[in-house]
Amino acid sequence: MTESNQQEKPAQNASGQSDLATELNRLGENLGKLLKATWESDERKTVERELKSGLEQLSKQISTAVEQTQADHHVKKARETLKDAWQTAHGPQVLTEMHMGLVDSLKKLNDEVARRAEPKPAHEVKADETAEPAPEAGEAAPAEEVKPS
Repeated sequence: MTESNQQEKPAQNASGQSDLATELNRLGENLGKLLKATWESDERKTVERELKSGLEQLSKQISTAVEQTQADHHVKKARETLKDAWQTAHGPQVLTEMHMGLVDSLKKLNDEVARRAEPKPAHEVKADETAEPAPEAGEAAPAEEVKPS
């Protein structure tokens, strides 16, 4: 063999593998050992515990924030409902209806008072006196019925 033929052929070890294949095989074994040692290391276990603890705290804080937000939402919703009820109870429609009812009641009362305030004709007064005797002292007069107009 010539020198150029020897340079073209990869170097082989005693088992017949090339040096390149042997080194790649060793690299794979060493990387596997490194990963296994790293995974089993106390440092990795400490990082894992810290990470787990941190994630648990984060989860608790998020849950607390969500609960507070929901509670605030319920309070806000209750406030809005109360405000709506207050506005409905004191709104223009209710006030208008109350005003109309009060005016109507006062009109009926005024009509009845005016009717009773008018002097009765003489023949009605005499008929009333003969129909019922006058109440004695200390005795209450019978109440008159109010007739709606």
